[in-house]
This record gives sequence, C-alpha cells and structure tokens, in this order.
Amino acid sequence: MLEERGIPADTVNLHAGEPLPDVRDYAGIIAMGGPMGTYDDAVHPWLALEKREIERAVRAGMPFWGVCLGAQLLAASLGGRVHPGPQPEVGVLAVSLAPAAEHDPVFGAARLSSTRSSGTGHI
Repeated sequence: MLEERGIPADTVNLHAGEPLPDVRDYAGIIAMGGPMGTYDDAVHPWLALEKREIERAVRAGMPFWGVCLGAQLLAASLGGRVHPGPQPEVGVLAVSLAPAAEHDPVFGAARLSSTRSSGTGHI
C-alpha cells in the first residue's frame, strides 16, 4: 500500500531469519502483527533483538507505527507491561474511530470507519 502511494518501503521478516537493517537508513519504522506476543522471547528469540532496536530507534526520535504485535513491541521496548488478553485477537477485524480519536492529529483525518485491520476494534 505504501509503495502504491509513492512511499518506498522494505519488508524484513525477522521470524524467517532475515537480519535487521540499520534503522538509521530509514525515515521511520512500521511493525506489523503476528500470532505471538511480545513476551514470547523463549519461543521466538528474534523478539528480544527487535525490542532492543525499537527502543534504540524510538529514543533517538525515529517515528514508529505499531500494529497489533508491533504496538506490543513498542510498549514492551519502552518499559510498558504487556500481557495476554482474555481471548486471542488474530485476523482481520473491522475498525472504527473511538470518539477520543476524532481530534487526534493522525487518526482524526483518517476516516477509518470502513477500514479493515488486525487487532482490536477501536483506534
């Protein structure tokens, strides 16, 4: 979708053993989802490296957009507590703007009421 809009993007599949590039070569990071949780380092050892790199990049001022697992990784990277929810949220779900997001500088202009995404039902 980004490239369709003229925004260059690289995909890195850490779960497949691809190495992380030097994030200083990029204008921002987008971290997407997966069926694991950020606390599953023992099963998915690449999560620890990703969290260290996210922390380093964000603390240096790098813009970061996290979706589903990506949001968990951001929270955990910056010292937040992440734990399993009462039920899994995996797949594509309808999303809509929560009332508080209507005035948000990013989401307010997004008009997401018909957008589909993974994760929870409100932004």
